[in-house]
Amino acid sequence: MRSPAKSHVQCRGLEGRPTGRDHQQRSCEAGQRHPEDRRRGAPHRGDRQPDQPARLAKATEEISGQIGAVQSATQHSVTAINGIGETIRSISTVSGTIAAAVEEQTAATREIARNVQQAAAGTSEVTENIVSVGQAANDTGAAASQVLGSAEELSHQAELLRGELSRFIEVVRAA
Repeated sequence: MRSPAKSHVQCRGLEGRPTGRDHQQRSCEAGQRHPEDRRRGAPHRGDRQPDQPARLAKATEEISGQIGAVQSATQHSVTAINGIGETIRSISTVSGTIAAAVEEQTAATREIARNVQQAAAGTSEVTENIVSVGQAANDTGAAASQVLGSAEELSHQAELLRGELSRFIEVVRAA
């Protein structure tokens, strides 16, 4: 849509170029048009359309509507940006909470590792003690075997000695 200031064709000078403002006003006020402009059927200031004020009002209304739409879109953008900011703040809070939880988890993991290490050291000590007890049991078993062997040998010797003593007593009774 053309603005009211451009609704007429500029009056032209002798060479076909637009003239200075004061000459142009005088020519247009006098109803003069350049022959080239008349051939093209260009509108003249005196040829204004009667519906031009209505068109101007309609254009103004459309522009007002567009401005309102831009303002509304701007308000929606501001609301969306505020929402984004709130979301970022929430994410920051959650991130802080997660970081604190991770730190607590790390401390707990260190404590568990320390306890496992102590348990392993205790288990190693118990294992050494069990090995020592096993060795002592083996040594005791070996000693018991020796004592048993000695007891058997002593029993055998006692049998021999009884036999010899019985014969000696018979020899002494016979004599």
